[in-house]
Amino acid sequence: MDFNLTTNDAEQKFRLELGAFLDQELTPEICRQHYMDLGLGPEARAFALKLGKTGWLGRGWPKKYGGGGGTVVDEYIMVQEFARREAIVPNIVARFMCGPVMLRNGSEGMKAEFLPRIASGEIEFSLGYTEPSSGSDLASLRMRAMDDGDDYIITGQKIFNTQSHFADYHWLAVRTDPDAPRHHGISLFVVDQRAPGITIRPI
Repeated sequence: MDFNLTTNDAEQKFRLELGAFLDQELTPEICRQHYMDLGLGPEARAFALKLGKTGWLGRGWPKKYGGGGGTVVDEYIMVQEFARREAIVPNIVARFMCGPVMLRNGSEGMKAEFLPRIASGEIEFSLGYTEPSSGSDLASLRMRAMDDGDDYIITGQKIFNTQSHFADYHWLAVRTDPDAPRHHGISLFVVDQRAPGITIRPI
């Protein structure tokens, strides 16, 4: 089976332009500044902003939300070109988890507020699924969100929060209906990491 790219001229042009950009801008230091190594540092932040200005960080998203209006093949090309250089695409949680869910299910207000900032490289998200008593079985999660009429009050604890030590926002799975079956009644929230009451501890 042949997994090579098509001979589409636009796709090949994007691959070459992106590759040239990465060869010029990526440094060994930036390649190590991600959640599985050194964590996000100022050099990687600056690189994400520079990549965002090209329009490529949101290449496969609609232009109305700050994207480049490209295709899923463009997204594949970007991941592949980073991988060739042993690097990770910036904003990995935001780009490949939060953003696509917002595009499909988010309100227009949410899309307008967050998607352009993700595509520009301005903000990072952490992932808040796992809990001390709930691993891959998210139906067992216990963190609660209660609507007090004006806001949701969230209580509970998460663990192994990918990128939480440097993220701007938390992509948080919480239980909003404790009376529903275990695999129902769970909602996703975007939480400002600087909101009052949040404590982040290293492991």
